[in-house]
Amino acid sequence: MLRVLGADPGFKHLGLAVVEFGETGSAPVVLWSQDVHVGEADHPERYGPMLIPYLDNVHAEWSFTAIGAETPPMIQDNLKTSCMLQRTFGVVDGWAACRGLAVQYRSPVSLKAAARRVLGITDAKETSKGMMRLACEQILGGKARRTSHENDAFFAAWVCYGGQSGKSACFTSNQGVSPVL
Repeated sequence: MLRVLGADPGFKHLGLAVVEFGETGSAPVVLWSQDVHVGEADHPERYGPMLIPYLDNVHAEWSFTAIGAETPPMIQDNLKTSCMLQRTFGVVDGWAACRGLAVQYRSPVSLKAAARRVLGITDAKETSKGMMRLACEQILGGKARRTSHENDAFFAAWVCYGGQSGKSACFTSNQGVSPVL
C-alpha cells in the first residue's frame, strides 16, 4: 500500500488530495481532498507561514510517504502569475525535502496526454476543460472531487504513482528518497 499527497499548483488556491494505492490493478481511494486558499497575489510572503503548518497537519493526519504534483506552468503572457505558482510549489517542495518525502512532478502537457489515454481520445490537440474531471470520474468510478483543483491533485498523484507512472515524462526531486510501499 502506498499513500500519496497529490498537489495541483495555485497561487491563490492549491489543490491537495491524499490518495491510497493498494494492490496492482485495484482502484485508488481518495481519503481526503481540499481546495486550499493559500493567499493573495499581493502578499506572497504569507504563503510559507500559512502553508507549512497546514501541510504538517495534513501529514500528521494522513501519513503519506510521497507527493505527486503537476509542475507549475509557465504562462508567457502573465509572468507574475507564473512566479507566484513557482513560489507556492517551492514551499511544497522544500517542505517535502525537509521531511524526507519523495516528490514526482508531471507537466501539464503530460497530464493532459494521460487524461486523453484514460478517455480513449486519440486527437492530441483535444484539451477540453472538462477532460480532467471526466478522467477522474472514470478512474474513481464516477466520483470526481468537488473542485477542479482537487481533481487535478488526485490525477497528478495517480499519474505519478498509480496507473500511468511509466507513460509520461517526469521530474523527480529528493532523488535519494524512495516512498515506502
